Amino acid sequence: MYIYLIIVYKIYSKSINLEKNIKKVNDAICKIKGTLINSYLKKLYCDLLEASNHTDEFYDFFEKNKDLIFGEKSYAFWYTTKLLYYYDRQEYNNYLELYNSKLNSKINSNLSEIIYYIISEEYDQALELLKKAIKGQKGLGYIMCLYYKIICLEKLDREVELNEAVGEISKYSSEIKYVKKIKEKYLAD
Repeated sequence: MYIYLIIVYKIYSKSINLEKNIKKVNDAICKIKGTLINSYLKKLYCDLLEASNHTDEFYDFFEKNKDLIFGEKSYAFWYTTKLLYYYDRQEYNNYLELYNSKLNSKINSNLSEIIYYIISEEYDQALELLKKAIKGQKGLGYIMCLYYKIICLEKLDREVELNEAVGEISKYSSEIKYVKKIKEKYLAD
C-alpha cells in the first residue's frame, strides 16, 4: 500500500504524464479494495480522466460509482470532483446548488471558486484568484489553472495575455490531450 501512496503524491505534486498515470492508478484501484486508500485512488483516477479529456471514461466512471461519489456516506474530498463533473456537463444549476464557499478553506483549493466566478460570468474576479492560485501550483494544478485563465482571457477579449497563456499551455500538448485541442483552436484563429 505504501507504494500506491507514493504514486498518489508523485502524480499530484510533480508528474503530468497523464496517460501513463491513468493506467498506474487504475491498476492500483484493482489491487486495493475496500479501504479509504482505494477511495482516494478512485478520486485521483477520476481527476486524471477529467484533466486528460477522457470524457467518455470520465462519465462512465461517475455512472458506475454513483453511490461512492453522490451517496450519503460520500467522503468530503469528492466535493470538488462533483463540482467538476457538473461543470463539464454544463449542469451549472447543480454546480451552483452544491457550491459552498465555506468548504473552499477546508479543501485548500481555489479551483471551485474560480469556476463559480466563470459560471457567474465574473471573469475579472476569476482572474484575480487565478493569479494567486497559479503561484503555488506545479504540474497538473498549474495546467488546470492555465486552462481556466485562457477561458477568462478569451471572454474578456485580452488578446495579448491570451496568446501568452496559450503559448505557455502549449508546452504541455504532448502530455495532455485537451492542451493540444486548445493549441489548435487558438493557432487556427
